[in-house]
Amino acid sequence: MEIRGFWWVLLLLLLDRQSSETANITALNPPCYEVSGIQGGSVLLPTALTSSEKVAKIEWKFQPQTGLALAIAEFIGGKLERPNPGDRFGWRLKMVDEATLRITELELGDGGDYMARVRLASAVVEEHSFTCRVYEPVPEPQILFRLVSRTAEMCNVTLRCLGSEKGGINISWKRGDQLSFLEGSSDWYQLSAGSTDLHVSWRHNSSDSTFTCLLSNPVDQKSASFHLASICQNGSARSNPAENPPVQVNGILGGSASFPLKLPATTPVARIEWSLRAGSGPEVLIPELKVGRLEWQDTRERFGQRLEMADGTTLRIRALEKEDSCTLEARVVFASGEVLRKTFRLSVFEPVPDPEIHPHLVSRSTEVCNVTLHCLGSEKGGIDVSWKRGNSSDQLGVPEEGLDTDLHVSWQSSSLDSTFTCLLSNPADQKSASLDLASICRSEDGGHLMYMWILGLVAFLILVAGLGIWQWKKRPRPRAFPYVKE
Repeated sequence: MEIRGFWWVLLLLLLDRQSSETANITALNPPCYEVSGIQGGSVLLPTALTSSEKVAKIEWKFQPQTGLALAIAEFIGGKLERPNPGDRFGWRLKMVDEATLRITELELGDGGDYMARVRLASAVVEEHSFTCRVYEPVPEPQILFRLVSRTAEMCNVTLRCLGSEKGGINISWKRGDQLSFLEGSSDWYQLSAGSTDLHVSWRHNSSDSTFTCLLSNPVDQKSASFHLASICQNGSARSNPAENPPVQVNGILGGSASFPLKLPATTPVARIEWSLRAGSGPEVLIPELKVGRLEWQDTRERFGQRLEMADGTTLRIRALEKEDSCTLEARVVFASGEVLRKTFRLSVFEPVPDPEIHPHLVSRSTEVCNVTLHCLGSEKGGIDVSWKRGNSSDQLGVPEEGLDTDLHVSWQSSSLDSTFTCLLSNPADQKSASLDLASICRSEDGGHLMYMWILGLVAFLILVAGLGIWQWKKRPRPRAFPYVKE
């Protein structure tokens, strides 16, 4: 009985040890987390540490969807070190804190698995893993309409939502300001397979005539709305700015501006009618596109040969003039009878001048150099001034209102990032100029040392020359013998 009891105790100890080890493994190896980001955006990979101990070292690895795993970063001593700075990530990796990695300017190829091996101060190692998915931005949806029938009481319309041709995008429809989702079918509407088409039987006494198409993926969503009353009550499809917000297009004086419609290639186009309105002036018809050709209306004298078609559906205005700022509207009539209206607002700006940076050295010590940088070039007005440091895309804050042309910097000589850039921009153009503070702060030291070295050299040469003259004066002269005449 004693032997049997001994084995029972031993078995319990082994089970307890095994469960304890399993618990430790679970704690030290948390589950894989999923993170999602949008192309051009950023994501955070936070290592949720199970201990409050100080982090000694973190090794980051990346396993792409195809290919071998890569060692991409190592965080040690409070600094992020890159084993291969020339890899696909370049400067896009940053540590937000000692346990969170940030990836900026996301690319589609950044999707994959990331592993973080964390070594704590007590030599305990934790492993964290992440699955990152990067999605493209959702395109701007467009709503086509086709008036099927109209009576005094009811209007039958088919709405088609465009923009999900690439796949991986969800389509949904909502009605009214409350945006209640429409699903399946009812006695007054019907959704097609894939929800691209919405067939509506709308009554004129209905107070809710706004229908919205939403395109979405896990990280982005865009919508477009259409007002049925503009068709059913008026019998036409005049553009309403509230329902068809204009697309802003900015151009530079002397440059060109394009107005792309981005129509589906699978839907035949019968014709495209273009019109423009400058300010509060009357609406003027411009070329109509039929069978791939431009047919001029009454604007040849104004635009001359400056209008052209960049492709089958994109209008372009060349050699822009200041007076070309206007609102343009395109009415696309498809072969099926469906109609799409798209509005553009064109603004023409003067080119931004080349900026100049004038530095002023305020004070300098062995550790800190105080400099004021003044950016010239924005005197004409209508130009935004901003400052950036190094290769980072983050802008520096403006010191004070009205003083955004000046940047006051206290630069430490131990800093590796000494380049400051002034950017001048308007909505259509941008130019920049950069200055390396090290060339000012360190050159001042170098010039001072050179000056002292030259003074020392001159003093040394004077001393040598003086010693030479003194030695020459002290040397014995030959005795003169009396002249004897024979």
